[in-house]
Amino acid sequence: MNELCSDMIHFINLTTSKETDFLDLFMNYASNVLCTLMYSKNYKVNDPEYVPLRNFLQQLFVSENEILQLLAGKLFGIQFKRKTIAFEYFSSFKQQIYNYMNNIYKERVNSGRTDEFDDLLSAYLKEANGSNAIFFNGKQSFL
Repeated sequence: MNELCSDMIHFINLTTSKETDFLDLFMNYASNVLCTLMYSKNYKVNDPEYVPLRNFLQQLFVSENEILQLLAGKLFGIQFKRKTIAFEYFSSFKQQIYNYMNNIYKERVNSGRTDEFDDLLSAYLKEANGSNAIFFNGKQSFL
């Protein structure tokens, strides 16, 4: 994580353009912390494999803001009808992120590669296929 933070600070110091979208940048580095732990993989902001995940995260934040606005204020009763739509959007984007990341997991499981990576997913796969396999039921999802 320290390495990712150092990379981010270095990138910000190099970026002198006012056109830099710092929300995208911070979201990228935050998601890289999770992706590093789970998949031993870092993504650049415009990496074609990362762009769908970035878009899902942006949509999730927008829908989350709509929900937060509904949870406070005097007009809560009137806005309650809109809440259903906001929650549907939020749930939809959350599911899309889950599906995207679960597809990465499925590709790794199907490939059978466990020794190439040093991450949580490899540890999980080794345990699920090793001496502790009896504790994994096969229908279990990693995420």
